[in-house]
Amino acid sequence: MKIAVITAANPRNSGMYSVDLAAKEFFSQLGVDFTIFVAQAKKKNISRILPGLQAYRLQFGQLRHSLLRSIDELNSFSHIVYWGDFLNNPRYGRADFAPRDVSCGLAKSEEEAWLRWGRLFALTDGAPSGRVMSVGGNFQHPLDAAEAETLRTFLSKADCVLPRDPYSLKNIAPLASPSTKLAGGIDCAFLLSNHDQFVEEGKYFCYEFGRSALPDTEALVRSVEAATGLNGIRLADWLNLRYKSADAVFWRQKAVISSAQFILTDIYHLSINALNSGVPVFCLGEPSGAQTGTLGDFKKKVLFEMLTLDDHYYEIEGNAEAPYAHVLEAIKDRPGRASAQWKERVAHIQQLKNSFRSDLIAAL
Repeated sequence: MKIAVITAANPRNSGMYSVDLAAKEFFSQLGVDFTIFVAQAKKKNISRILPGLQAYRLQFGQLRHSLLRSIDELNSFSHIVYWGDFLNNPRYGRADFAPRDVSCGLAKSEEEAWLRWGRLFALTDGAPSGRVMSVGGNFQHPLDAAEAETLRTFLSKADCVLPRDPYSLKNIAPLASPSTKLAGGIDCAFLLSNHDQFVEEGKYFCYEFGRSALPDTEALVRSVEAATGLNGIRLADWLNLRYKSADAVFWRQKAVISSAQFILTDIYHLSINALNSGVPVFCLGEPSGAQTGTLGDFKKKVLFEMLTLDDHYYEIEGNAEAPYAHVLEAIKDRPGRASAQWKERVAHIQQLKNSFRSDLIAAL
């Protein structure tokens, strides 16, 4: 078994780093030969390691990514696994991949970049010879007719698709061919083992914001400190990893998270990493009825619903007189991490993780 694992280019954030770490750990534990690819990287961060073969590699923390430029580079692999993110979603291809491709100097125009995305992620010019899988992807966007047709093309060539949530699964089911195995999954970051050295709960909570247009989050943090008597520790590096120090900084943050009493955030993957460590999360977002872009709030809403943690996700009306009043009340009334109520929530998440892992192994 020789596996190509294709992940999204990481703009230096800890959440995407955790997704890729999960890939490295998962396939290493299986004892298989695998290579992790990205299709995009800034030229200054790419080193050519085999000039005669035109092979390129990117280093980020403990991760080593090969640069994928052509679908033909995957023909020697028995399995092609698209890992997480929005990789096979046409909305991502047009709105995110294409402009980034131009900024990376990998395409001269967004139209050229869109066509390149199609070849690599929708398999518009044909599929590689190996088994094609899409794991933990997001397909929540309402698609127009052209986008739906592009996705149908990919699904007709995929052998197995395990999207991250029930909403995505429902969206793609009418477009999939009968030969494609479809089943529900979760976000790939949940597969990362916890190496946190948890000793005991500290007298603090952690926080970081940066994804939603929320009013005066500094005042919110001060209010939470006053209401709980806990210190708030900001995870200031969560969205700003450095290439060389990424691994040390990531695990240092994870250690701080693991001993926190709870996390207060509007960041999707920070929520996942905390929940994966058994830490309660109070996640905030703007009201949303559909996913927009890759950073939209709808994906957070869907995540907390599927985890049966609806009561830990809060849509904030920015123009309300006291937009955070219900959040403060919930935090003051929260069950402790050691309570039976919270342990039951953690057990449910563990069940979903175990099921996803088993389905993924069976599909390989």
